[in-house]
Amino acid sequence: MFSLGFAVLRMEVDAESDQLEGLGYFEKVIIETFRTAVGEVGFPGYSGIMAEEPSMWRGTNVIIIWVLWFVQALFMLVVMLNFLVAVLQQTYDRHSHGRR
Repeated sequence: MFSLGFAVLRMEVDAESDQLEGLGYFEKVIIETFRTAVGEVGFPGYSGIMAEEPSMWRGTNVIIIWVLWFVQALFMLVVMLNFLVAVLQQTYDRHSHGRR
């Protein structure tokens, strides 16, 4: 969902993802979204959008890119912390039942 939003908003991928050969723009956006989701935070790029004529859409597009990026980062932080709590709870349950 986040990759689709970034592709529609024409967010640029970073230089490392852009060097991947044999992949189209959308596949590179998916990889960029995955990398951000697992903690390798790459800020969104939008220099191509800023090179266009000034308009209301240009500024709105940049704002939406940043909002979507923050929502994605926050969402994945919650998912990863939830996973961490589940693993710790499982480990605690396994060790506490073994001592009884």
